Amino acid sequence: MKCSACGADLKEGDTFCPVCGKPVNGPATAGNVQAPVEEKTAKDKLGLAGFIVAFCSWLIDPLALASLTAIILSIVGVTGAKGKYKTFAIIGICAGALEFVLQVIRLVNLFSQM
Repeated sequence: MKCSACGADLKEGDTFCPVCGKPVNGPATAGNVQAPVEEKTAKDKLGLAGFIVAFCSWLIDPLALASLTAIILSIVGVTGAKGKYKTFAIIGICAGALEFVLQVIRLVNLFSQM
């Protein structure tokens, strides 16, 4: 018997070709079924965006606007996100809130020195 994909010789009882790895009989078996690809929803993307903006705000935002944006994006994202994206959204909320509090403390210190 020969492999229909590469033409290699097959032994009786082989379920996969030893050369190319293709299934011999064609139908899917437990070993060759691929997991479905997880599609990102809009809420997943918002949660991830909030996470990214929160961490970028630590570097670039002197007025705490990016941290507020991160908090809002993450809150919207966490309401419908699943799995790891929900975790990213929660971390985005925490990091954005922490950055916002730090910015408020910096502004209070700045104005108290005037």
